[in-house]
Amino acid sequence: MISANNGGMNSALIVFPDEWLSYSPTILNIISLLVDKGWAVTVYAVYNERYQKLQIANVKIFWVKMPKLPLIRFEKHFLYKFYKLMKLVISLRNVRYNEYSVVIGVDSIGYCALRTVFSRGVLLSLEVARDVFWKICQYFGIDTLIIQTEERRDYVLKDMKNVKTFFLQNAPIYDRVIPTPVRTGYKLIYFGNIIDAHGVEYCIESLNCLDDRYTLTLKGSIYERYRVDLERKYHVLFNTRRIILDCNYVEQHNVLKYLADYDIGFCFYSEEVISAAIFDYISAPSGKLFNYYAAGVPVIGTNIIGLKSVSDFNAGILLNDSRPEHIKKSLEIIKDNYDIYVKNCYRAAKAFDFNDSFNGILVNLGLN
Repeated sequence: MISANNGGMNSALIVFPDEWLSYSPTILNIISLLVDKGWAVTVYAVYNERYQKLQIANVKIFWVKMPKLPLIRFEKHFLYKFYKLMKLVISLRNVRYNEYSVVIGVDSIGYCALRTVFSRGVLLSLEVARDVFWKICQYFGIDTLIIQTEERRDYVLKDMKNVKTFFLQNAPIYDRVIPTPVRTGYKLIYFGNIIDAHGVEYCIESLNCLDDRYTLTLKGSIYERYRVDLERKYHVLFNTRRIILDCNYVEQHNVLKYLADYDIGFCFYSEEVISAAIFDYISAPSGKLFNYYAAGVPVIGTNIIGLKSVSDFNAGILLNDSRPEHIKKSLEIIKDNYDIYVKNCYRAAKAFDFNDSFNGILVNLGLN
């Protein structure tokens, strides 16, 4: 935490080291809540032309240009991450030490870049990895950590002591003003980044054992190569409009209204991801999950630790086997008890309300 020197106004600096600021509900919600409280907010974020450069009223956003790479695997490479870190460090070199009430570094790279300028800060963890960048974070020292769950905290901190920790889910600001429309039961939704690792083809394959009234909307960003592959492989379903691809951007404050028009949402992970036991995936409470809850959309997903709130609140069904016949059976169970599942979704949404959670963190940090 840094003492403010901004004319008595609280101020925040957020360093976001990834290209998809416009698709990060946690960061967008933090910005929205701080601005509503009258804070001055500054964001440093990277972009590579794949995702749009977001503009937010009353928020200063400094964009750090990165090269546009052809495949996502290059963006995961150590050298690209290191280059990203260096670009952020250079961009932050003129930031004044005493200008902000609180400084937040997102994930290891954002926190490392931040600590080159500030002697202290808050590490906000959206992804977990005990890699070289995490080791740099440990070298700098971590005073305050914001993370989603106890399991993820234990994974990254291990034997580290005296780290003040707060829990914040990748959830929306709960608002029951949004009405639940009359639903047909046949509109299915896959919401989020459209990639094979997120089990998108499990969702598509399920249509082959469902009657023609069922449609599946794939809503989110997609790599062009994967779009072409899907349209070639499932051309009949695309041509008959049983699969609807919608890549248009929906602003964060309109997401719940958009999702409320659908009946059941999918949240899967591929067998390859599960068998590889990639902890960041299997422990991640997916953001789409909490958006489904707040929109009153029951969930069918993969039975992993990150999605256990589905079972905890009986807000849907988790599967150990994602074959189409199992998805079909789950759809039938949910539709037979639909009102109960919808009510449980709203109960979960209220429990994870972002507004309550984040305000609690501000109070504990002495910033509210």
